[in-house]
Amino acid sequence: MNLVSKTISFVVIFAGISSAQLAITEINSGSDATEDWFEITNAGSEPVDITGWGFDDNPENVDNIALLQNITSIAAGESVVFFEFDDEAGDNQVNAFRTAWGGLDGVQVGFHTGSGLGRDDGVSIFDATPTLVLQQLYFDPALDPEADLHAGEWVGASDIDSAIWDPTSGTSSPEFITPIFGALGVIAASDGGLGSPGAVVPEPTSISMILFGCVASPTSLNIK
Repeated sequence: MNLVSKTISFVVIFAGISSAQLAITEINSGSDATEDWFEITNAGSEPVDITGWGFDDNPENVDNIALLQNITSIAAGESVVFFEFDDEAGDNQVNAFRTAWGGLDGVQVGFHTGSGLGRDDGVSIFDATPTLVLQQLYFDPALDPEADLHAGEWVGASDIDSAIWDPTSGTSSPEFITPIFGALGVIAASDGGLGSPGAVVPEPTSISMILFGCVASPTSLNIK
């Protein structure tokens, strides 16, 4: 498999054992078929209650946190998706998202009404307190301040593709990689963009080993 990966700032802040089970495992910031979206996977053996949790692309401003809606719990081994809700697009957007990705039977699809994901951006997840508990950035200004890339472009794919986490990359250098049709649960959306929304790629215990190997304190890793 010809995988392209990039260095990324990966930050996980552990507010407790429940959040330590979770990982942001996919980001799509440029889809033409849907609004921007991201995926969260529960790597643990117990469900995680995310009632009152929120999202923003800027972790510095808690006043802009948008509530994660339509999903209140993530089961053990489950991957769920959240997209940006467009106030002008009507109430049928969850079904529209499913349709764009071939139905997504059995996949929980939620949404938020906050900021969209753009170029050189990231996903920040807050618990109900609010405390920053998860973060994935798809840029590294120290290495390439002028990159101006969507998540898919950042891993060498198209702007309408996802950046997906390679679960086999290990604990010391986890990677986000190019989606390849048919690999790691990747399918094509109605616009031709590639991604794997809701696909549980690794075994839950495999991700747990990756995550719990990092549990100690707020941690910053170089992803290559």
